[in-house]
Amino acid sequence: MQNSVTEGHLYAREPIDPSGTDSLAVIARMITAGSTVLDVGCSTGELGRYLTNSKDCIVDGLDYNPVALSVAKAHYRSVALADLNQDRIDSLIGSQTYNYIVCADVLEHLLDPSNLLDQLKEHLTDSGQIIFSVPNVTYIGVVVELLFGKFNYRDDGILDRTHLHFFTKDSFTEFLIQHQLRVDSAVDIQLDLAYSEFSHYLLSDFSHKELKPLLDRPDALTYQFVLATTIADSESSNIPPSTIARHDPPRLEIGLSWKRSDDEAFRTSNRTVQPLSIGSEGERFRFDVGDATAKTILALDTANQPGYLSVLDISLWQNELLLWQHSYTGDRSLAEADPTLIDPRHDRGMRSSLASISTTRDDRIELPIPPSLLGTATALEVTISWYTLREYLLSLRDQIVRMEHQNSHLWTQVATSGESNKPTEASDLRRQLRRSEERLRYEILYNYLNIQQINATLVAREQSHAGEVSQLIDQLEQRELKHSQELAQLDALKVHLSERDQLLAELYASTSWRLSEPLRSLGARIPQPLRRLLSAFIHQNNPANRPDEDQPTRGDDTSVIKDVPIVDTKEDRVQQPIDRRVQDLYLPAFRSQEHVRRTKESNLACDFPIALMIDAIWPEPDRDAGSLLIMSQLDAVKRLGYQVIFSPTVDADGFTTYREALTQAEILCPTGELVENLEDFIANYGEILDLVILSRVTCGGYYYEKIREHAPRAKVVFSPVDLHGVREIRAGEVNADIKTVNKARALLERELYLTRNSEATMVVSDIEGHFLQRRVPGANIYTTPVLTHQDRPVPGFSERGHVIGFIGNFGHLPNIDAVEVLVREIWPTLSTYEPGLRLQIVGQSLPKTILDILPPGVEYLGHVENIELWLASIKATVAPLRFGAGAKGKIVTSLSAGVPCIATEIGVEGMGLVPNRDIVIAANVDDFVTGLLAIVNDQVNWERLSYSAVEKMRADYSPGVVLATWHEMLSSIGAPCELGGMSE
Repeated sequence: MQNSVTEGHLYAREPIDPSGTDSLAVIARMITAGSTVLDVGCSTGELGRYLTNSKDCIVDGLDYNPVALSVAKAHYRSVALADLNQDRIDSLIGSQTYNYIVCADVLEHLLDPSNLLDQLKEHLTDSGQIIFSVPNVTYIGVVVELLFGKFNYRDDGILDRTHLHFFTKDSFTEFLIQHQLRVDSAVDIQLDLAYSEFSHYLLSDFSHKELKPLLDRPDALTYQFVLATTIADSESSNIPPSTIARHDPPRLEIGLSWKRSDDEAFRTSNRTVQPLSIGSEGERFRFDVGDATAKTILALDTANQPGYLSVLDISLWQNELLLWQHSYTGDRSLAEADPTLIDPRHDRGMRSSLASISTTRDDRIELPIPPSLLGTATALEVTISWYTLREYLLSLRDQIVRMEHQNSHLWTQVATSGESNKPTEASDLRRQLRRSEERLRYEILYNYLNIQQINATLVAREQSHAGEVSQLIDQLEQRELKHSQELAQLDALKVHLSERDQLLAELYASTSWRLSEPLRSLGARIPQPLRRLLSAFIHQNNPANRPDEDQPTRGDDTSVIKDVPIVDTKEDRVQQPIDRRVQDLYLPAFRSQEHVRRTKESNLACDFPIALMIDAIWPEPDRDAGSLLIMSQLDAVKRLGYQVIFSPTVDADGFTTYREALTQAEILCPTGELVENLEDFIANYGEILDLVILSRVTCGGYYYEKIREHAPRAKVVFSPVDLHGVREIRAGEVNADIKTVNKARALLERELYLTRNSEATMVVSDIEGHFLQRRVPGANIYTTPVLTHQDRPVPGFSERGHVIGFIGNFGHLPNIDAVEVLVREIWPTLSTYEPGLRLQIVGQSLPKTILDILPPGVEYLGHVENIELWLASIKATVAPLRFGAGAKGKIVTSLSAGVPCIATEIGVEGMGLVPNRDIVIAANVDDFVTGLLAIVNDQVNWERLSYSAVEKMRADYSPGVVLATWHEMLSSIGAPCELGGMSE
C-alpha cells in the first residue's frame, strides 16, 4: 500500500475530498471536529491538512520518511521521525493521549504489529478510537492471479513488496479481539477489477461467465478494510461474521471522440465517456453532440482496453425527433436510411457491419454518419456489445467447430448422391463443399493472424510499460536521495546558525562587550593608512604567516595569485603579470569590445580597465528598486570606460531573461558559462580586475576577503544599498525581538568593517552617510540616488481615478509590515470617511496572511509590467513604513511620476525632501487619513505637491548625478576612469 512509514518512498497523495470513497476520505469522516489525533504513518500529511483546516483538529504525525515529514510538518502540531519496528511510542510523544489514533496501511509493514497495538492503546483517551485500514488479500485480483499460478510482488498495491503480513476481514477482526479491541464501525473500500493492478487478467484471460462465480464471493471487490475500534472488556469483544455481498459485473468505459475531416488525428480533449458493462449484449448509450460545429467525424473506443466491440444500432436525434437510424445484426444490414433525411451520396460508403478488435491506444470505430446531419443533431444513440478477447476467441472456436460439422454433413451427402447416380446434385454438393473449405481455411488463417497480432501487441505494451515504470522508479529514488541529502545539509546549517545566533546574543549581552565599546570606538578613529600599516606589521610578524624555508619554491606555472604584490598606479599595472589562462579564455572577449576606448600603454595585457560587480541576484529592474540602483551603477561604471563583469551570489548559473538583458547591454556574465561559479572566477581571474563593487553586506560583502587575496590591485567599493544592520535593528525594536536585534548588531559590525577597509563606500541617502562617518571617521563615503528620474508626461488630477496605491516588493520585510499597518489600521478609518475611494496594492509575493484579510475596496494587482501606466491612473501613494534604512525606491518612483506621496519620517529620512512641499509626512493613523483626504479631494493641493515632487526629482535624482558621483569617487581612490574623453 502507499505508505511511507516503512517503505522509504514518497508518494504524492491528492488532497482529501470529503465526499470521496478512498480510505483517507472515509477515515476523515469518522473523526469528530475539534479532536486530538495521532496520525501514525502520516506520509506527506494530506489527512493532517484536511483535519487541521476543515475540522479544527490538533494533529501530531509519525513517519519513517524524512522527506515526507518535511512536507507534512506544515499541517501538524508536531511531527517525529519514527522507526516503528524499533522506537517506543513513549519516546516519541511522551505521555500524550488522543481522541483518535489513525493507522492507515501501517500494520502490514511491521515485523510485530502486536507490539505497536499494545503501545497505542496506552495513548487513547477513555472513549478514544483507533482507526485502521488494511489491504484485503482475498480481493478478486489476488485470487485470479493465484488461479494462474502467480503471486507477483509490486512496488505498491495489495502485493506491495514491503508487506510482511496479509489480512482477510475475519483474520483481522480476530487479531483485534486478541488485543481487547471492539469494532464499532467498518467500511469496505471497493475497487472494480478493471481499475486495479490486476486488470489485464480480466480482459485477456477470462470471460464474463468465468468471472461471475469469483465475483459472488464475500469481499471479492473489497480492496481495503477500514475499521474504527475502541478498547473493550472481554465480554463485549465479539464480532459478527461477515455477510456475502453480491457485486455488479466490473465496468469499463465506452468513449465517443470527434474531430474535423481535415484534422490528422483525434485529440484526447475531444472525448466524452460513459460506463460500459463487460459481456452485455445490446447495451444502449446516449451521447450529447450539440456542439456539431466541432464534429464532422465521430468514433467509438473502449478506454484503450483490448477486446471485441460490435455496434448493433446507430441513431441521430434532434431533441426527441429521430433524424436518422441504421441497424446491424451480424453481417447483414436490417434497416436502410430514410431517403428523405439522408443524402444518397453519403449512403454509398456505409458498410454492412460495424465491429472491431481493439488492441492499441488508437483503435477506434469511425461511425458512418453523414456530416450534413450533425449540424442539426443534438444527441447520438448507439447500441453495442463488448466482449473480452477470451470470449471473442472462444466464439471463433465455436464457429470453426460448427463449420467442421457442416463439412462432415456435406461429405456424407456427396457420398449418398454418388450412390444414387445423381451427378448434378453431386456436383453442386462438391462445389458447396469446396466453398465451405475455402471459407474455413480463410477464417482459420485470419483468426490466427489476428491472435498473433494481439499477442505481439500485448507483449510489446507490457514490456514498454515495465521499462517506463522501472525508469520512473529509478528517477524518483535518485530525486528522493538528493532531496534527503539537501534536507540533511539544511538541518545542519540551521543548527549551526542557531548556535551562532545564541553565541552572538550572549556576546552582545555580556559585560565585556559593553565595557569594550569605548575601545572599539577609539579604534575606529585610527586613520586608514595607519590601520593598514599596523595590519601588515602584525601579519608579517605572525609566526603562522612566515614561509617555511624547508618547503620548495613553486614554479611559475603553479604560482598563486595571492603572491602578486599590491599596486596602485597604472605604471605598476603595466608590470603586473597576467595568468595565461586569463589570456586564453577571456582576453579575446575583452578585446572584441571596440566601443571601449583603449589607453596608450601598448604593453598592457588588458588595455582597458575591468570592473566586477557582485550582488544577490540577476537585476530585475521591473520588480524592485534595488535592481534599478544596480543597473544605474553598472551603466555609470560602463560609461566611465570599464568593461563590466557581473555575477550574482544566488542562481549564478541560471540563464534567465534578466541575464540575457545584461548580455545584450555588453555586460559580461561568466559564471555558469565560462567558469563554474563565482569563487572559481575570483581565484583564477582576480588579477585582471581594476575595480570590484561589493553590493550588499550579505552578498558582495561576503567575498571581501577573497577579493583582497586574489585581486590585489583592484580598488574595492562597498555599496550596501541600504544599511541592513540598521534596518534589522529597527525591525527587532519594533517587534520587541531581542534575538533579531542581536543578529542585526553583528550584521552592522560587518558593514562597518567593510566601510573601514574598502577604498570607498557608496550609500543612497545622506543620513546613512552621516551615520557611517560617525562610526568610521575618515572613511571615504559618497551618496548617489537610489533611482534616477526620467521626464515623462504627467496626467492631470481629473484624468485619474479615485484610487490610491501602495508599491513594494514583499520579499522585503519592511514592506510586509507597512502594508499590514495600511490594511488593518489606516484603511478601515479612511474608507469610512471616503467610501468611494479604492486602494490598489502593487508588488510581487504578497503573503497569504494579508491576502486573506483584504477588506472591500482593496485590490491586490501583483506584479505590474508597466508601472508608469498604473501610476498615471492613481492620485496618491502611501508608505506607512515603521522601520527600514536608506532612500526608498517606492517614494522616488511615485514622486518622479508626479504622484503625491504620504509617508512616515523614517520612510523619507536622508532623501532631502521638504515636508508639505515635496511630500506629506504622517506620524499616526489620523495624520495618514487627514493627509490622504486632502490630496485626493483637493485639486489645487494635489497639483502643488505633484509639481514640487517632479522638480525635486529632476534636480536631485537625474542620471547625471549618478555618473558625476561615480566619476568623483573613482578619481578620489586612484581608480582609472574616463569622462568626456579625458583620461584621468
